[in-house]
Amino acid sequence: MIQKPFSYCLKKIMSENDETIESLAEALNIREEEIVSWRSGTAEPSTTQLLRLAKYFECTTEELLGNDEEEYEDDEENEDEDDEENEESQEVGTDDSFYYLKPILAFLGIAVLLVLLIVAGQ
Repeated sequence: MIQKPFSYCLKKIMSENDETIESLAEALNIREEEIVSWRSGTAEPSTTQLLRLAKYFECTTEELLGNDEEEYEDDEENEDEDDEENEESQEVGTDDSFYYLKPILAFLGIAVLLVLLIVAGQ
């Protein structure tokens, strides 16, 4: 399964909840430009903003980050190609056993940075 981009997930959940950029910006007390950049994929929210989005939409951060079990629309078109790539990677002896570890490590890295910033500020 290919991870869905955050921008795709945000657009989808906003659409499902009939949420506009303006109303979301007001509810989260952030600039509309931030949401526009998230939706376009040019930026991603901070950990704090991601948690606020999940709370606001009553969903998990995994859903927002595209790590849920739901299939990504583009996966259906590339299903055969993915199968071929998987077969080739098995032949060469490579695998993607760290697929689920990468987002976890990225999240932990951000958490450590936040702790360091808090400690440095005291």
